[in-house]
Amino acid sequence: MYKLLKTNLFFLFLLIIIVFTVYYKSISFDFSNADDDLLIKNNINYISNIKNIPNHFLTSCYYTNKGYYRPILSLSFSLDSILFKTSIERYRITNIILFALALYLMYVFLINLNLNKNLSKLIIILLSVHPILASASCWIPARNDTLLLIFLVPCLIYFLKYINTNNLIHLLLYYTFFLFALFTKETTVILLLVLPAMSYFFKYKINRTQLKTIFLGSFVIILIYFILRLAALNTNSFEITTVSSFFSNIFLGTFKYIEKLIYFVNQPISQYRINLNTGLISANIIFLIFISYLYFNKEFDKKIISFGLLWFIIFLLPTYFIKDYIWLPHRIILPIIGLLTILIYILDKIINNYPFIKKYILTLFILLFPCLCCISYHQEDKFINAFVYYSTLCKEAPLFHAHFKGLAAEYAKKGDFEKYKENLFKAYELSGDDRYIIDKINILLHENKNNEVEILCMNLLDTPDLYPDYKLYALKTLIKIYIIQQDFNKAFYYIQQYCTLNPNDTEILITLAKLYAITGKYQEAINLLLKIEQDNLNNDTYYFFLSNLYEDTNDLDNAKIFIKKALELSPENNEYKNKYLLLENKN
Repeated sequence: MYKLLKTNLFFLFLLIIIVFTVYYKSISFDFSNADDDLLIKNNINYISNIKNIPNHFLTSCYYTNKGYYRPILSLSFSLDSILFKTSIERYRITNIILFALALYLMYVFLINLNLNKNLSKLIIILLSVHPILASASCWIPARNDTLLLIFLVPCLIYFLKYINTNNLIHLLLYYTFFLFALFTKETTVILLLVLPAMSYFFKYKINRTQLKTIFLGSFVIILIYFILRLAALNTNSFEITTVSSFFSNIFLGTFKYIEKLIYFVNQPISQYRINLNTGLISANIIFLIFISYLYFNKEFDKKIISFGLLWFIIFLLPTYFIKDYIWLPHRIILPIIGLLTILIYILDKIINNYPFIKKYILTLFILLFPCLCCISYHQEDKFINAFVYYSTLCKEAPLFHAHFKGLAAEYAKKGDFEKYKENLFKAYELSGDDRYIIDKINILLHENKNNEVEILCMNLLDTPDLYPDYKLYALKTLIKIYIIQQDFNKAFYYIQQYCTLNPNDTEILITLAKLYAITGKYQEAINLLLKIEQDNLNNDTYYFFLSNLYEDTNDLDNAKIFIKKALELSPENNEYKNKYLLLENKN
């Protein structure tokens, strides 16, 4: 029994139990509508279709040609959807299981670096309940960084095994996990800098042939990845920030992670435009003094400390390139391995030199563990639903426009127009550009300020390099306004403009048919509607409209055929029943 408790398998089981115990409450939470609506909810029919699985490698994670290229993330959501359909609990359970597995693989990697097993277990257990990683379990889109760790760590382990054994199977496993990691997130390419650094700092012997084989195979995989990525996306997935902002992000972002690792109370779920404050400065002074002492103390190996710091910084770097940098705590899940390496190495060294310290470390563990559990248990409440999530974000990061846009959308669902308008205009003000112009137009439409809407839409159409979606929206809005104003010539004109950009929009084609009908062109309306019948097989209003048109042309037989179809789809509709009786009596 004692031997079983010491096995790696038991430790994995223990991690799963701990993580589920702390985060089980989140399983019943709703979608946050922060990417999970785009990744899952709004595309559930698409991702739950097994035939679409190959398409994940040919589109972005938003299932279009815009956005981030994350095939493995999309595949994971597809598997959840295919097996369990729309059950949100399944996605959350998967997140928790993957998080526990990622923690376990951290432990396996650390002991592969010949670090102390027992200390590694204690530190990983504390990390499993640290509130800085609460979002890794509770926020579904955070799964991508967890998946990256799950594939990248075995890649490192099999790299070490290959250079020690020169075994072909280990090399193939390295390539396999490198491939999976790269198709999870492009930052995997950083690994090619880490591999030689790890070999140097930990004194692993690697010959030139092995190095060439590793790098040549990795470059071939990278080439395949970028060919597929270029085919999938027609735009860059993100805008790069300025040089000054990049260095500002490095310092303030990294300092924030260190602060929240040390001062784990009042853990935010997001930060924007981080400011220097007492907590951030004091935590980083403590950290820098500690690292400086270790580095210049001859008792400790500078190479291990240097490797840990290099790992921590280098895996954080890619996030700092993004324009409008947002600090998200779950992104530390991979970089933190570097700090754990230093911590476990130092504690092991101290215990070997001063054995009596061991009992104090155990006491500290016993005190910290329930505290961290309690804080993380309450931290997950911030993810309970979209309204709570965005309300929290607006308090914790009150300068980021998207948070107020999200909160505005939640107020709109509640029917609170004034709060919707207040938060939307706050988002518009903070953004400093016209990215929320469509939402502003919607508000003005709601307030029947059609003249202002017309001016804004005309300005949009005159904007160079306007997003096609924005142009289509402006045209569609102008069409609605001119129909209301009974200016049918302008309505016809803008419908023609719209159809040159998107000739297959069923809604606009039905609007065109209605315009034909209003202007007495009944046969043109009928001909147009019959062309799009396949897109409206389950649309009872479509059949009702067709029935009316046939009645207007005195074709009562066809009028009855289509009112019957409308009734088949909506048998309790009294208007359809009355229309059917009226047509029967006309005979």
